[in-house]
Formats: sequence, C-alpha cells, structure tokens
Amino acid sequence: MSSKGGYPQQGHGGQVNPPQGQQASVVVVNRPNAHLGFAIFTCLCCFFPTGIVAIIFACMSQSSSDRNDFTKAQEEGNLAKILSIISLVIGLIWIIAVIIYVIVFFVVLADAVSTVVTATNSG
Repeated sequence: MSSKGGYPQQGHGGQVNPPQGQQASVVVVNRPNAHLGFAIFTCLCCFFPTGIVAIIFACMSQSSSDRNDFTKAQEEGNLAKILSIISLVIGLIWIIAVIIYVIVFFVVLADAVSTVVTATNSG
C-alpha cells in the first residue's frame, strides 16, 4: 500500500500503515481519574453543597482529559476527590450528630413521660 500526500493509508483490519521510511510510534496515556462517581455519591448521600462543586470539578477534569490536557485533568480530578472527601466527612458528622440528638431527645422525653405518669398515678 502506498501513501498519497504523506498521509498513512489504512491497511487490513483497521491498522494504519505509516508512510514508507517512517516508523509508527504508539503513545499510551492513561486518563486521570475524575472521581465523578464518588462526587455524585457524596452529593446525594452526604453534604450536597460541596458535593455539587465536586461534581463540577469532576466534569471539568473529564473535559480537560478529552482535550489531552492531562496535567490540568489530574489537578481537577484531585480537587474533586478532596471536595468529595470533605463532603463525606461533613455528612458523616451530621448523621452522627442527628443520631445523638434523637437518642438524647427520646431519653429526655421518656424520662419526662415517666415523671408525668408517676405524678398522675400518685395524685
């Protein structure tokens, strides 16, 4: 197969044959992780304000990766991961605080109800 105008011609099986006299080089680049799934999880299940910002940075990371700007994609992906972790921690603290509040509330309420019941029964 010959090339016209210096462009490689496609061979059998979709392989690209380089112009004669040139060697084909293959560069494999792994896309940086955007952490989009983690960002969506923390937005829906933990603390949505920082989760939304994490989703935005994860999408920006994917866009940068699509433009082959892997350095910027890595930075934005790491920022999305940090914001997701912050959202997760805030959400867990919030959940623990609510559980403690509910337990204390019902203990106090149960004590108040038992006091009222004993006062009405004795009177």
